[in-house]
Amino acid sequence: MQLTFTTLSALLAAAMTVGASPLEARQDVPRVRATFYNNGGCGPPETWAEDTVFVQDTPGVCHDLTVGPFQSTYFNESSVTRTLRFYNAKCADRFGSSVNHIDITPGNPTPGCKAQAILSWETL
Repeated sequence: MQLTFTTLSALLAAAMTVGASPLEARQDVPRVRATFYNNGGCGPPETWAEDTVFVQDTPGVCHDLTVGPFQSTYFNESSVTRTLRFYNAKCADRFGSSVNHIDITPGNPTPGCKAQAILSWETL
């Protein structure tokens, strides 16, 4: 009986030291969840077009969107620790004089509706 208790104790101790599961690790990645709409606003539901998640990346790395463009975006939730900037131009053109951007900043868990076509984004 003593051997069984010792073995069980060792297994329990080992199980408690295991790191986060892949699911938990993915959930901890800073990100912004967004819903795209085709009407210049963020509703009604029948104007919904697409959902996506923007993951906080290496600062300065720009990503062109592979969906859209859509007229407006509802940023549903944010857990970013750095600012994510969304442009109405492709990455190569994001520094042009007529380019607009939207910043989603840390500490703003529900950024809300933004009426701008998004073509690219980067972490600042």
